[in-house]
Amino acid sequence: MVTTFGRYQLIERIGIGGMAEVFRATQRGAAGFERAVAIKRILPQIAADPQVVAMFVEEAKLAVQLAHPNIAQVFDLGEVDGSYFIAMEYVDGHSAETLIQRLVEQGRRLPFDAVCHILCEVAEALHYAHFAEDSAGRPLGIIHRDVSPQNILLSFGGEVKVIDFGLAKAANRLSQTQDGIVKGKLAYLSPEQAHGKTIDRRSDVFALGICAWEMLTGRRAFKRDDDRETVLAVRAGRVERVGEHVPVPPALDLVVMRALAKNRDKRYRTALEMKEHLTRFARTAGLRFERSDLRALMRETFPERFRGEPVADAIALVTRKKAERRRKRRPVSPAKKAKAPSTDTVVEPAVPLVRRRPPSREQHAWDDAETDPGTAPPEDAGHDEDTVPTIVLPEDR
Repeated sequence: MVTTFGRYQLIERIGIGGMAEVFRATQRGAAGFERAVAIKRILPQIAADPQVVAMFVEEAKLAVQLAHPNIAQVFDLGEVDGSYFIAMEYVDGHSAETLIQRLVEQGRRLPFDAVCHILCEVAEALHYAHFAEDSAGRPLGIIHRDVSPQNILLSFGGEVKVIDFGLAKAANRLSQTQDGIVKGKLAYLSPEQAHGKTIDRRSDVFALGICAWEMLTGRRAFKRDDDRETVLAVRAGRVERVGEHVPVPPALDLVVMRALAKNRDKRYRTALEMKEHLTRFARTAGLRFERSDLRALMRETFPERFRGEPVADAIALVTRKKAERRRKRRPVSPAKKAKAPSTDTVVEPAVPLVRRRPPSREQHAWDDAETDPGTAPPEDAGHDEDTVPTIVLPEDR
């Protein structure tokens, strides 16, 4: 049922978390002006909490300063009948998490070219945010701190948008995080974040590495049966190479594992550096994936969204055939011509092959089931106390 909310019409609730709920809405204006937006509104039961309101207002003030094609734009901050809200860009599509779940259900995985494309777009957004400045040219010092498949939106038009800078830490924020307090989705924390230590932009790089690992494998990297075990798994920072679970070009595996280095000094220094290595891999492997290809993938994977729309179905078919033709035109190295190529592999750069062994247990579904942390030794020795810091769980969007 459509509800009037100030100058907006709330059409349906599309999400709810611990602090706020999100609605698909319409903004109306003079002369028949109309725009689709997403309204994020503080939950009624906590709207009277001044700390919650302050955090909510800070989120809006921070996000409105970010203007990038891969970051969902914030349009407005307001109050209606004592209820604070944020009006933001509405992305017609699904999260990367939902896409991974659907593909797992279909017995499929994201192709390498799609993974590289999505990661590069997210890396662009993070690099922009990390080095963003205010109107006076002062660095904002933003760290997202909540990079996860849930916060990567993929539109049916082929766009990639990073959302929810609500947990972002900026140098000029009013309410600074207390020492020892952990914020962020627990399974996507960096090791230093899980210890409650000071973090920098490389923490977001680690989280992006987790996203890459999960996109390629269709499994959870650090999620365990309970919060404590999840935090301890992240602290240990041990995860098997992607190639131990699924066939993957070694060069791509190396990019992911460098992002997942427990020692942050061994990670990529910036998200842009990670993007450059992904781009180099894709170019060497002859991979090409564009916005139109993501559009076709989304429409093919979620056909129910376009059922009964012949024009949209025709567009999806055409773009999918274009992508297939492009893949057939990829160059094949002389070494590959000597034998029939596998349907699960792509042209790989000249790097040493990694002997792969089957995982020690059956593949886990994309849910909260326990996953194998692997047996790789940590990069830096050390025996931290077996304790978990005070954990502030973010809203589960």
